[in-house]
Amino acid sequence: MILIIQLILAALLFILISRRLKKVVFSNNKSNLFRRFNQRTLLHKRFLSKFHDRLMSDPDQNIKINHWDSETESREKADMHRQRLNKYGRSRINGEILFLGPRGGVYRFTPQGRKVYL
Repeated sequence: MILIIQLILAALLFILISRRLKKVVFSNNKSNLFRRFNQRTLLHKRFLSKFHDRLMSDPDQNIKINHWDSETESREKADMHRQRLNKYGRSRINGEILFLGPRGGVYRFTPQGRKVYL
């Protein structure tokens, strides 16, 4: 009889402790997930700023605009291209070097060496 009562008390104690631990672990997981999400976004922003700085420093690096890029990404890349044109007078976009003319026109060279204004 005493053995049965001890088993029941042990089972109740185990159930209460396990429920309490689940609540603590679950609440900590929420805050940890939020912290990890913020850390990832900060790392992503740092990566993008380094990527942007590297592309802005060299006009011969290719800016690739893909059809699956979001609208904001496409606009950022196009703005970066325009900034490089204004700063250096040339910029490579989608594998093609474009130049800024003396009167503000944008042109490229054909394989024959002629200028084609866009």
